[in-house]
Amino acid sequence: MLHYLYVNFCSCVVFVSCFFAKGYIFLRIELGDVTPHNIKQLKRLNQVIFPVSYNDKFYKDVLEVGELAKLAYFNDIAVGAVCCRVDHSQNQKRLYIMTLGCLAPYRRLGIGTKMLNHVLNICEKDGTFDNIYL
Repeated sequence: MLHYLYVNFCSCVVFVSCFFAKGYIFLRIELGDVTPHNIKQLKRLNQVIFPVSYNDKFYKDVLEVGELAKLAYFNDIAVGAVCCRVDHSQNQKRLYIMTLGCLAPYRRLGIGTKMLNHVLNICEKDGTFDNIYL
C-alpha cells in the first residue's frame, strides 16, 4: 500500500511516499553522485539548509572529489548532501567534512546517518586517513 504525506516546504508541496507491509514502514534512502547535471540541486539544498553562501569555487571543487560528495535522496527526492575534501596538513592526511545537511522535514529518518556512514566507509577502505573533522 502506498501512502502520500504532504509536507509544506519553502512555499511548495513535497510529496513523500512510504511503503507499508506487515507493520513495517519502508523509506527508500539512497545516495547519488554530484554531477554537472544536478549541481544546481546541491546549490539549492545548501542555500536552504545552511546560513552561509558557498562560492562557485566550492561547487567546482565538489565536482572533482568523486565519492566524497553525495546527494541524499528520500524516495527519489533530493533532500540532503554531504561534501568532503582531503586535507594534507599538519603532516597528516585528514578528511574534512565541509557540509553535511538535510532538509528539516526529512530529519530523524536516518538520512544523515547514511551520509556519515558513507564517509566513514570511504576512510576505512582507503586506510590512510589519520582523522576526520568538521
